Amino acid sequence: TDWMSVAAEQQVLKPGAFFQQNAATLGLGVDDRMQLQRTEEDQIGFTHYRYNQFHKGVKIEGAQYLVHQQGDRLMKANGKLIKGISVNTQPKIDKEAAIAAALRLVGARVYIWEDEVLLHSLEDIHDNSDDSYYPDPQLVLFDPAYSRQADRYRLAYKMDIYASTPMSRQ
Repeated sequence: TDWMSVAAEQQVLKPGAFFQQNAATLGLGVDDRMQLQRTEEDQIGFTHYRYNQFHKGVKIEGAQYLVHQQGDRLMKANGKLIKGISVNTQPKIDKEAAIAAALRLVGARVYIWEDEVLLHSLEDIHDNSDDSYYPDPQLVLFDPAYSRQADRYRLAYKMDIYASTPMSRQ
């Protein structure tokens, strides 16, 4: 994790503007943007803004940066960014083909979305009838080693596969 102190003249910036002012220093290109994931306040008066890095609109897995604010002043920033990434973000297969490939890989006999009894039980437990547990593939840029080497990142579909027989989540 790289740490940086925020320069005095930048301490009054809004957290999101920090990335615009420091794009070159952070290695962010014109196709990169930072998107706020969540904000947390701690017990000693700091607010922590957690951002995810996106390239051409696709999230880069494992690339996050935090901006730390005390009162109305930005104080520190830290995280992991992928510098100089340049990846084609047009998928070669569609979502349905990605789901089919994932299901072949998992090889379960029954999936949760096919098991009505289990599906209804989960709805009752989680008080959520909106979740079908059917895979919802999302495009991401991914390096299995989570390195910082931009040339190792590839476009992939990320999804959860919930199987009931045998029971697993992959």
